Amino acid sequence: MFCGSCKKSISGDGDKVTCGKCKAELHYTCAGLTKTSWKAKTVKYRSEWECLKCRPISKTCTESVELTDEEIESDDPTYIALKKLLDKMFLRQENKIASRVDSIIEMISKLEATMTNIIDRVKEMEEESVKLKNQMRDLKMEMEMEKQYGRSRNFIVTSIPQDDKEDVPVKITGLLQAMNIELRKEDITAHRLPSAHSPAPIIVQCTTRAIRDTVVRGARKFRQSTKLIGNSHPERAIYFNDHLTPYFSELMKQTKEVKDRLGFKYIWLNGNRIMLKKDNQSKAFRILTESDLEKVG
Repeated sequence: MFCGSCKKSISGDGDKVTCGKCKAELHYTCAGLTKTSWKAKTVKYRSEWECLKCRPISKTCTESVELTDEEIESDDPTYIALKKLLDKMFLRQENKIASRVDSIIEMISKLEATMTNIIDRVKEMEEESVKLKNQMRDLKMEMEMEKQYGRSRNFIVTSIPQDDKEDVPVKITGLLQAMNIELRKEDITAHRLPSAHSPAPIIVQCTTRAIRDTVVRGARKFRQSTKLIGNSHPERAIYFNDHLTPYFSELMKQTKEVKDRLGFKYIWLNGNRIMLKKDNQSKAFRILTESDLEKVG
């Protein structure tokens, strides 16, 4: 008895498969089977089984796939041992991967918690920063107002002729008397400011702010000139100005620009505040910062 595929003899112990169509007998391996899988088939399956020569192409492809799936197991001890070893190795690797994944997940969770804490802290710091900025702004404003308040009893007079030996307070009181403003010499202290030009401005400090305001209001009603002092001097306009800090000097300049642009009528210094008023019927605006100018309208 010979194999219908390899043409070699088949032992007489019945280890063979038979084609249900052409009745050809084949070795298990030549049929693409194992003895174990063949014995596991039903009688009906074995009786209808066809060899590669007899089965249709489509059926051959389908059954080859089925055979591959069914023949995956083997009764070979080496195969079984190798399979167990591989299964064990895969299981070990799977456990390692799972352990690492768990560690990564735990690490990510900790990082997320840390990032949340950092974000919360950053928000707190931003809020603290805003508070500090506001406090610094308020403190700076208080300092500027305090410095200007220290000058609230002062005014500056420009263009008064300068002599080598002069009594500055006497010159100021004499000028004011010529302007019909009564002021005692003991009500003021006065001296010239350092200047590269002559005549240097004179800074006058009154004993009270009320005296200062009275003098400045009265002086601004006249068009003063050096003629009030005497005809021996060239005629120049004399100006009475507020004694402003650099901060309030710049703010006053900006306020005057707004006054001219919007057609306001009055601008004056009230102690350590700049006041701006459109007319006699309008309310007065208090100007302490540039942002106050934005509210004027």
